[in-house]
Amino acid sequence: MPQADVIFHNGTVITVDDNNTVAEAAALRGNKIVAVGPSASVMQARGDSTQVIDLKGRALLPGFNDAHTHLELTSLGLGLAVSCHTPPHESIEDILDTLSDSAKGVPKGQWIIAQGSLFHDMRLKEKRYPSRRDLDRASSSHPILFKTSYHMVVLNSKALEMCGISADTPDPQGGIIERDSGGEPTGRMKDMYHRLPVPKPDYETMKNAIGRTARERFLANGVTSLQEMSETIAGIGAMRELIDGGEMPMRISVYLHVPGTMTLEDAIERKVGDISFDDAWLRLGGVKIFIDGGFSARAAALSQPYESHPGPSSAGETGKLGYSDRELKRIIRKVHRSGLQLRMHTNGDRAIDQLITSFEAVFGVPAGVGEDWPYRHRAEHVGNVLLRDDLTIQRLKSAMILPVPNPAFIYSVAEFLTPYLGPERTSPSFRFKTLLEAGFRVPGSSDCTGTDPWLTNPMFGIWCVVTRHTYSGGTLEPEEKLSVMEAIRMYTANSAYSEFQEEVKGSIETGKLADLVVLEKDPLEAPEEELKDIKVDMTWVDGRCVYVKQ
Repeated sequence: MPQADVIFHNGTVITVDDNNTVAEAAALRGNKIVAVGPSASVMQARGDSTQVIDLKGRALLPGFNDAHTHLELTSLGLGLAVSCHTPPHESIEDILDTLSDSAKGVPKGQWIIAQGSLFHDMRLKEKRYPSRRDLDRASSSHPILFKTSYHMVVLNSKALEMCGISADTPDPQGGIIERDSGGEPTGRMKDMYHRLPVPKPDYETMKNAIGRTARERFLANGVTSLQEMSETIAGIGAMRELIDGGEMPMRISVYLHVPGTMTLEDAIERKVGDISFDDAWLRLGGVKIFIDGGFSARAAALSQPYESHPGPSSAGETGKLGYSDRELKRIIRKVHRSGLQLRMHTNGDRAIDQLITSFEAVFGVPAGVGEDWPYRHRAEHVGNVLLRDDLTIQRLKSAMILPVPNPAFIYSVAEFLTPYLGPERTSPSFRFKTLLEAGFRVPGSSDCTGTDPWLTNPMFGIWCVVTRHTYSGGTLEPEEKLSVMEAIRMYTANSAYSEFQEEVKGSIETGKLADLVVLEKDPLEAPEEELKDIKVDMTWVDGRCVYVKQ
């Protein structure tokens, strides 16, 4: 056995291999794992210069892999924007007070960007989003953008003016400008954030925010790999620079948002300027598109109207599809032929059906056989809600579409969906056990854009799928609970599989990358209620310790 550089022993090594092996020790040499097993066996690799780390009963796991996140947006939302999150803001008046205070130190005419929470209307006392008139009370001389998610933003009158949005402005494809009974914009915008000419922070400010967020919000929570849904070319370039400068020791797979970051043609042709991609640190993973919008904006495409919009169907009541059937099939063909992975934001039942039907038309029925899928095009958010019948699940599997629901949304979102969809359409929901039993290797993902700070912590997501606890303290459909080992696998081996990286990371096995996390206690033995509170003691990437809890 070759001499090891590092040996971890005297703890619980949760390998997440195919047999769910729990070992006693693991050894590293360079950036690879070279031994796993009983302490007596692994310690044979000890040499004069070997660093021996006594786990003292703590747990060693593969580094966590967030399979769908927005590092750049999270950096803006949690690092640079005015925080109007709930908690602590309980009402629109609380938000206006914070915005008014923030405006006092900002020159007139300069933008104020505020970050709220997912389903903020359901969390606030007024049970609604603020309007342009509300935000005007905070300041009429500053353009204000209040963002509660990627799908829902509110602009004050000054911001609407600076964006050139009036009663005569038509809705763009896939976006909705909410209007009052007289046809005037209310300030509320649905799936419009990436279309607005809101000034971005300067490059150095953005780069510093991205690096700080990566270290403080992700590496500190044991996340060693991110699958990033791109925002700007500049943001991707900042990630490249931070990685190359040693300031962000994290593996990132980038998925180019079409059309938010670039056109489909430019994405397929890899036109990203002078940014260089590689297999180890900054991978070009594929393309991200929006088939529909978000529930919080009432823009997810439904077959029946939203609960709060009864009566004859009209724009907004049932959401909007981003593409016609013909356009979607064309995109699927082009991306697949390019060799890139396609990730498709798909929320509503009408969007789910369009997606599956398009795949069946493009690839034939059934497209997939067995467990070794030759391609892994993904349906982001499918499995959260509106995946209620077994036939749809079987169609997803036959079309080899990998559903990617969001574990922490059980807490952040689940109970707030009922006023939008009604009780029948929201049950059953977040069917993680059903999907795993159907053979899907469901990954763990946050979809964090800065809305809720807890989303960047995989242990919080693990707690969610194990306990199924909701925001108000209820328990959501306990029959869909997962074991702790199943939940850990989502954020490690399954996430690696979801980006075609299962041969190099995602488990503690000989020959794989030494990306590891040391937890302060063994999650397999801890009471399930305490899972979200388990802290990360150390994070290792590429055989090096990059974070130590202070």
